[in-house]
Amino acid sequence: MSPGHANEKLQKKIEILGGRLLGKWEVDCEVYSALSGIVGLSDTQTQSTNPGGTTSPHQTIYVLHNSNYSLSTFSILEDNTVLIADSSFDHFMTHLKPFYKKGQKSDAKGNRYELNEFVIKTGVATFGGSQQKTLLLEITYLQNDFIHESIEVLRELAKLLLDNSFPGIELPITVREDKKFSPSDLLLQYKNLFSHLKKPNTTK
Repeated sequence: MSPGHANEKLQKKIEILGGRLLGKWEVDCEVYSALSGIVGLSDTQTQSTNPGGTTSPHQTIYVLHNSNYSLSTFSILEDNTVLIADSSFDHFMTHLKPFYKKGQKSDAKGNRYELNEFVIKTGVATFGGSQQKTLLLEITYLQNDFIHESIEVLRELAKLLLDNSFPGIELPITVREDKKFSPSDLLLQYKNLFSHLKKPNTTK
């Protein structure tokens, strides 16, 4: 079943359960990769700073936009540091063309529903305008912002919507029990999704 067909099937199921359509949503992601020999470090310095020749955090910048936060731009580094700025950040990035190469834009879009105490987004994520696509399901529990307290409720609803084919939710190791879910946490998940789609052998 194609991601598009699966998305239509999922939307119908949400509507049968009583979901109320709230409108459309969209998230996009642009990747900026540092050109060789810049950022003030020579190749020798980079190797010594990062044993084994690993990429330093500033070598790649993910710039994301979310229709839910239309006035903000989220930039994420390779070490998952999240910076939140206003929309002028996009203009700032145009001044870095001599130093950073802009890659293809990835995006995810679909419908947004309200079902009891949940907001549910379904859609299809696409990498760089290619045929690499996947079904996407995002669930927000409106009654509780604490990640550890909400995770089981989210799992159960996901299982219901996906007919027990749900692969599971993995919590980041660094999440504290008193951690409230924030927009930064959400955009980090999208960054990881688009990074996964970028891999050549990703299952569609």
